Amino acid sequence: DLVDVINARDDMPLAKIMDHDPVRVHHDTDQEEVVRQVDKYDLISIPVVDDADRLLGAVTVDDVIDALQREVTEDLATVVGASADDMLTRSPWRAARSRIPWLLVALGVSLLSAGVIRLFEGTLHQAVMLAAFIPVITAMSGNSGLQSSMVAVRSMALGLIDEAQMGHMVLRQIPMALLIGTVCGLIAFLAGLLLLQSPGYGLIVGIGMFAAILSGNIVGSVVPVLFHRVGLDEALASGPFVTTMNDTVSLLIYFVTAMLLLPIVG
Repeated sequence: DLVDVINARDDMPLAKIMDHDPVRVHHDTDQEEVVRQVDKYDLISIPVVDDADRLLGAVTVDDVIDALQREVTEDLATVVGASADDMLTRSPWRAARSRIPWLLVALGVSLLSAGVIRLFEGTLHQAVMLAAFIPVITAMSGNSGLQSSMVAVRSMALGLIDEAQMGHMVLRQIPMALLIGTVCGLIAFLAGLLLLQSPGYGLIVGIGMFAAILSGNIVGSVVPVLFHRVGLDEALASGPFVTTMNDTVSLLIYFVTAMLLLPIVG
């Protein structure tokens, strides 16, 4: 440290005040790892060395801030299935081409939702009023899943969890999802009771909401972990993919709940 050098006695050998094992990064270290090291040790600069541990230069905190801004921009763009430079440098054709693949995946999953509705057409005929809560169920499931997936992606991106802790992170989502699902399920039950004028229909809506939020949190936590395990960018799992998947799963749960309970409460 320069302060130590200045404050040291004139006859003090450098070997006695130098750090023999300083925090350093190699020339091929990923910039995300450099950002983590600077943040972890509260550094204003970090040495860069080659394979023989010879000093090549340094990365300053200004460089880290620039890198962090680029990483955040790229991650946010990836989350919504776009590219960070869509609006600035890419032609409309190239920008559209970068967005289309994941939108097509989302479209395919959305078509599964249409198939689920078609499959349970008979259940809807028995209680058409339950269709009024379909947007509510799917929206809450998608929102809860998006929250969980963003937490998972952020934890992995910042190195807050390693491979061994990913399963534990998913398991930790379950009690939280149970609590959130219980609160939202009770509110949905009361809303169904008031709007549909039927305790039975209110029960179906409440149970459907509870199960949809539980599944949304689990899907939102599991999918980024699976993407990471197979080598895909986990940020891809936080946008349209997880949201539309949760729409389909929540619809399936809602209709199965209605199919099972309608003969009892209908």
